[in-house]
Amino acid sequence: MGSAEQTTALTGRQLDDVAATTRERADQTADAMRERAGHAADTIERATGQAVETVRSTPGQVSQRTQGNPLAAGVVAFGAGLLLASVLPTTEREEMAGQQLRERGEGIVEPVKEAVQESGQRVAEEAKGQAREAGEELKGTAKQAANATSQKVREEKGHVSDQGG
Repeated sequence: MGSAEQTTALTGRQLDDVAATTRERADQTADAMRERAGHAADTIERATGQAVETVRSTPGQVSQRTQGNPLAAGVVAFGAGLLLASVLPTTEREEMAGQQLRERGEGIVEPVKEAVQESGQRVAEEAKGQAREAGEELKGTAKQAANATSQKVREEKGHVSDQGG
């Protein structure tokens, strides 16, 4: 029966070796995971710091670039709103509201689209007519101004001739 005892002792040692190897590998894996997590945290911290700095400096830069130009300020604000909306995840309530709007709006969109197109065409036609009238008026005013200037030049030329002679 010595061989059974030897086999049991050998198996016990092998199990101890396997357990020690497993513990060692688990420790190495945990160390590697901690290191990777630390690197990831550092990267996130740097990126967050850069983002915060960008956000902090953006209002000043926008203010400088849009000073005296309210249209540009409005465009920038609109763009910032779009950016913020694209970054933030939608909530379940927003998803439901959007779905309801899509369902209700299916029959409404086409008539509204047609009305907007017709209105846009009317506005464009009116704008063309008004632009044409303004051009004609400007042309007439310019012609009058040119005639008045020519007349004034002739009169001054006559005065100079009279004084010289």
